[in-house]
Amino acid sequence: MPERTLTVTWQDPRGLAARATEGSGLDFLRAIISGELPKAPIQELLGFELEQADEGRVVFSIEPGE
Repeated sequence: MPERTLTVTWQDPRGLAARATEGSGLDFLRAIISGELPKAPIQELLGFELEQADEGRVVFSIEPGE
C-alpha cells in the first residue's frame, strides 16, 4: 500500500489572534470570509471554509476526505 502524506501551509496565527480582540467576533469572522484576514490554521488543516457569519449564526462547509 502506498504511503500517504498531507502537507499543510498556513500563516503564523499570532497576527490573526491579535486582530480577534480589536472588534466584535462577528466583524472578525466576516474579515476572514472576505479575505481581509487569513484563514485560521485549523481551517487549512481540516479543509473547511467559513461561508457566512450573521448575528447568532455561522455557516461552515467541508467536503469530507480520507
